[in-house]
Amino acid sequence: MRDREREEDFGRDFGPLFDALRASAGECPPADTLSGWQAGQLMGADSERVREHVGLCGECQWIVGRLAAAPDPNAPAAAPADKAGPGRLTDRMRDFLRGQGAPSPRAAPPLSGRTAWPRFAYAGAALALLIAAAAAYQAVRLRGVVGRQSVQLTDERERRAELARRADALAEQDRQSQAQIAALRQRLEGAARAARVYANPFSQALHVAPLRSPRADQALVIRMPAGAELLHLVIILPEPAGPRLYRVQITPAGGGAPAADARLERDDYGGLHLAIPRQALSAGEYVVKVYQPADGKDRPVAEQRFSITL
Repeated sequence: MRDREREEDFGRDFGPLFDALRASAGECPPADTLSGWQAGQLMGADSERVREHVGLCGECQWIVGRLAAAPDPNAPAAAPADKAGPGRLTDRMRDFLRGQGAPSPRAAPPLSGRTAWPRFAYAGAALALLIAAAAAYQAVRLRGVVGRQSVQLTDERERRAELARRADALAEQDRQSQAQIAALRQRLEGAARAARVYANPFSQALHVAPLRSPRADQALVIRMPAGAELLHLVIILPEPAGPRLYRVQITPAGGGAPAADARLERDDYGGLHLAIPRQALSAGEYVVKVYQPADGKDRPVAEQRFSITL
């Protein structure tokens, strides 16, 4: 029972493979053709065709094997065995067994069909072929899995690189936006300071004397109100007529960095208008000098002392 189940399982599992092998072998030749080929009577293409078929067909291999094992009818008959020899002893043993009720030994029926020839002729070859096919299928499957994983890994790396590039671009845009915001804030703060300064100006006219004039040492006292954020100094030139462009420099009388240094354009009344923020000034005495550009150089033409109280 167990052997039958094994044969059924074997036929169910390997039947399609064996059917494919038998289909590739083609139609079996007649028995006389097989007998002639086994006896060496076929020549040329006929012999080659039968040889290729027998190489693939298990049933024909079994038939050829039986033909090879069968006695030749044309061979001389064998000499009769000695009655006292082994043949007679065999007959006596067979008679003894029959007397004891044992069944007569019968030759096993010849195996045929799909379950016969693979077990004897091609079982090992079919199993090796099946193992090789399974190994090849597994290798192709693994290669495909590895290839898909490699493609997925490459896609993931490219996606991460693209995300990194986008993140860098966004970071750069944010940095530029922050810089623009900071610059705008500074401009707004400067504009606010200027608005506060120009909202509370204090104007004062200052007549300057020609260079090396005794009147240049007479200091004018300028008193800035507490709420004034800007000193609007109107410098009156000794000669209303003259060039349009002048340079004005205001420095502390005791020396130091200039509180103001600018190039101004004279108005129609001979005045130069200079705006000085309150934070650029401190209480003390100052000297204002006026220069006239000539031949690429600034030539001094007037000066005047003045003092500031805050």
